[in-house]
Amino acid sequence: MKKAFFGEGKNDSEFIEIFVEEHIDNVKFDRLDIEDINKEAVVPRESSKIRDFKEQWNPYDILIKSEGGEDKLKTGFSTLLLGLTKLPFDYYLLVDMDGGEIDDVESELNDRIHSIHNNNNIEISQNGRKDTYEHFVIQSFSVISHETITDNFEVVAFKEDLEEEAGIPDGVEEVETIRDSLADFVQKNSVYQPFLDCCFS
Repeated sequence: MKKAFFGEGKNDSEFIEIFVEEHIDNVKFDRLDIEDINKEAVVPRESSKIRDFKEQWNPYDILIKSEGGEDKLKTGFSTLLLGLTKLPFDYYLLVDMDGGEIDDVESELNDRIHSIHNNNNIEISQNGRKDTYEHFVIQSFSVISHETITDNFEVVAFKEDLEEEAGIPDGVEEVETIRDSLADFVQKNSVYQPFLDCCFS
């Protein structure tokens, strides 16, 4: 089964990319970082990536997509949600809780979903499975449309933010320094095993 990962920024993309390179064999991934694309080209580029990814001829097993910020992630994911429920791949959302709770994530997403899809009676709801680890919480969500569960997806919510959990120093922008910190992070058993079980089991 193909998998799509949606994250806040390029560091989330780096995290997924490094995890796959280190721990997952025989897969190909494609990556789209919205902040690297001219504003006018975002919608057509995004649409074509997702449309092509679902096709059998597409060579990629994993799509990694970052939105360029927390607000853009939550709005972008909420916009795509109805379409994602109809596509033949699993999808995962990576968010920062910034010291908050998973309930806050659910509430913020539902506010966006209700605003964007106000005529489609769609919302998300925690479906019971919640696992808390050292650096993040993994929560399973159901997508509910007209009181019927139409799909499920997983949220990986970092307790603070990815950068703090991975030990990336404040203000560091050098790609190699960030990748070195993330490479160490994905080797930690408290990260590797639960993320593997959630997303690649």
